[in-house]
Amino acid sequence: MVWVNTFQIFKDLPIFGSGLGTFVHVFSVYRSFHIRGFLTNAENDFLQFLSEVGLIGGGLLLLVFGFLLFRAVQRIRSFQSGDSKKYITIGGMVGILALMFYSFVERNIQVPSNAFLYTFLWALVLRKSVVREKENFTIGE
Repeated sequence: MVWVNTFQIFKDLPIFGSGLGTFVHVFSVYRSFHIRGFLTNAENDFLQFLSEVGLIGGGLLLLVFGFLLFRAVQRIRSFQSGDSKKYITIGGMVGILALMFYSFVERNIQVPSNAFLYTFLWALVLRKSVVREKENFTIGE
């Protein structure tokens, strides 16, 4: 029911959403069931984010994620098959995807330690790839 009501927020405010951090205040208007107290999150990071920032913010986030994913996969493919950096980078990507899948059923990325881990894994994946490019550049000279 929480997800259904959260999606209703998105349906009513599809372009810009209700604004970042407004879920607690806006959800009480859309809540269609009785609960003691109030909810602070939708238990789905992506749905809550979409209800707060709308299609514009969601599209921008999807665009950035798609770009980073494309760069990471492109660079992973440039490693030799026996290179240990390739497997470290693949492990980082698996961690990123695991955190994202878990965000579908929990407020995962809103927890600071998980947000830090997510950022750290992206830095690890992209940094290992950059190191590989610099090594190729130095060897090629």
